[in-house]
Amino acid sequence: MTRAPILFALANPDPDPDPDDIADLAAVIATGRSNYPNQVNNALVFPGLFRGVLGSQSTTLDGGVFLAAARALAGLTSPPSATRLLPDVFDPRVVPTVAAAVQGAIASPSPAQPDFGSQGQATQAATPADQQPHHPSTGEDRHG
Repeated sequence: MTRAPILFALANPDPDPDPDDIADLAAVIATGRSNYPNQVNNALVFPGLFRGVLGSQSTTLDGGVFLAAARALAGLTSPPSATRLLPDVFDPRVVPTVAAAVQGAIASPSPAQPDFGSQGQATQAATPADQQPHHPSTGEDRHG
């Protein structure tokens, strides 16, 4: 192992290696458990990811959508530290922030990404404006 490694010991329920055994060796330790700092848990991303996908009515996802979700999560912890890389699972900003990032990535894919908007735009165009979904987190419809 390199000097002062970053270690993601994500095996559950028992992280391997045990964070207590390597605390003096690693610069950063993350686990899947809530009783250690830096809990990496899929509960951080899935509610916002699903909300964003459902709100955009997309039927396809690519790496750009997941990258947008990851960047949104990372942006909620500023500045990051050795004991705080990600927001808490119960942080009320997580779901709306991830959902907005996912919807943005779907609505405006980067040039290197496939156009996910074509299916969603066709569906939106066929849906009268007064029947378009309302987004409680922003108070706006999907068009902004």
